[in-house]
Amino acid sequence: MIEIIPPRSIKDIRDIVYLYNNVGYDEYFTYDLEKAIYKTELMWKMGSFIRLYIEDNEILGFIIADIVDLIHLKDCVYKQLWYASRCKGFKAAKVVKKLHEALIEEAENKKVGLVLSTGSHLDEDNTFTKLLERFGWLRHGHTAFWKTKYYKE
Repeated sequence: MIEIIPPRSIKDIRDIVYLYNNVGYDEYFTYDLEKAIYKTELMWKMGSFIRLYIEDNEILGFIIADIVDLIHLKDCVYKQLWYASRCKGFKAAKVVKKLHEALIEEAENKKVGLVLSTGSHLDEDNTFTKLLERFGWLRHGHTAFWKTKYYKE
């Protein structure tokens, strides 16, 4: 059974931080596991958008986003801040799609006009954002964006 749900406990928060740490996305940078757990728990308590992709009671991926006010844009946007998945191939694409659909739905519910999702600095081919583009997102380089019905031209 597949579920897209918010974290249920501090254990879920720890599990997603460990998931990110174990897939090795930041092999070129120093990583502070306890700081990541603390800050992620704080974001959870403050109501940031955090969703887990769970299949058969195992967390396979997660997304964290927040509403931010960027200096150069008219309105606030929902910006993906952190994403990770332990999956490869078709399953990885499914996790990306489902978690980003949940983010779009949240943006619509909060009447936010624009959703931004950026790829990793290690993704030199922009594979992540090109995948989102295949799911209907607009893309410019390492940034994918979705205009909701609340987007103001």
